[in-house]
Amino acid sequence: MGMQCGGVSLQKVKKMVDTSRTVLSEHVNRNRNEMLSEFTCLKFAVMDNRVDSANLLIGTGAFLKDVDEARCLLNLCILNDSVEMLDCLFKGGVLDSLEFDDIAYKMHTMASNGSHGFLRACLDHAVDNAADISRLLAHKDSTGKTLLLNAVTSYSPVNILTVKMLIDHGADVLQVDGDGQTAGDLLRLNRESSCQQTIALLDVETSKILGMRHMKLVGESV
Repeated sequence: MGMQCGGVSLQKVKKMVDTSRTVLSEHVNRNRNEMLSEFTCLKFAVMDNRVDSANLLIGTGAFLKDVDEARCLLNLCILNDSVEMLDCLFKGGVLDSLEFDDIAYKMHTMASNGSHGFLRACLDHAVDNAADISRLLAHKDSTGKTLLLNAVTSYSPVNILTVKMLIDHGADVLQVDGDGQTAGDLLRLNRESSCQQTIALLDVETSKILGMRHMKLVGESV
């Protein structure tokens, strides 16, 4: 039974599932032991950004639960710039097989590219696990930058909503990069004229933290 998964409508996918679950299972799992670059129905659905089809396929066991395939699906999702598909992969458990660093380093890329929606989806997925949130926000890329530091030095215009979102989740505004610069320092050095609101937001958070630290020191000395 020849199946063309690229561009298949949800109705046709449902028909395949309803009429021949065994054949579908054999098809999406074929060549399991061969190179994972082989495109399955799920990969085609993600590549074509067909969220309904991807949901259906995940529900019928189309995902091979392999780390390399999960990385491939995540990359396809990011290339398509589809936050809805990313949310689908998270909710379907497809990305659960990834290592922490797999997600963390992708998030650094998202921050550098100004991909607010992708960052929000990743943080929303981790929000139930405070330890994961803390690790993600403290994680540094190969250049020594955290997500917040990458967000303020992104290739696109700095998004104050992204900066605020990271701060609201607990990003440390006093964290420095390899040159000892905070997020506020970097904005003043490179983009002060166009980022006054973001700089003001960082300054307020910095003052709060320094104020709390001062009060703590005063309390300890009494």
